[in-house]
Amino acid sequence: MEIRKIVIATDGSPASAAALDFGLELALDRGAEAVVLHVVSTHEAHKLFSPDRTEPPTQEELVAASEALAQGARFAKGHNTTAMLELVVADGTQETADAILGVAAGRDADLIVMGTRGQGPLATAVIGSVSNAVLRAATTTVIVMREPEA
Repeated sequence: MEIRKIVIATDGSPASAAALDFGLELALDRGAEAVVLHVVSTHEAHKLFSPDRTEPPTQEELVAASEALAQGARFAKGHNTTAMLELVVADGTQETADAILGVAAGRDADLIVMGTRGQGPLATAVIGSVSNAVLRAATTTVIVMREPEA
């Protein structure tokens, strides 16, 4: 399988750190472009950036505004590679999954890498799982990394 573009979804969790490590290493190994994506709620986005803003934030502004994207930039530097940082707004499990899938489709990604917290069946049934929603609807390959065991 040829891999030219990888979207790595992150929320700053330990499982996302595992996804960043894996995705960036794979991008470096395959010479692929890496996109580190963080999805924030509408409420969080309004705290980060003015709703009246007319231009998208720069990569530096994204690093300053989002710890998850700052982590992605640090991991990319640690892997001696670069990654495009992207922040999108969505509310709720399905919207977040749709946002991840939309960015992957818009970037013509060959692969999505993301983490899962492994909440268990009851919690997943009640609050949902973004990784499950992405897996159900994806038209590209998805790799889901579990949270590392302590």
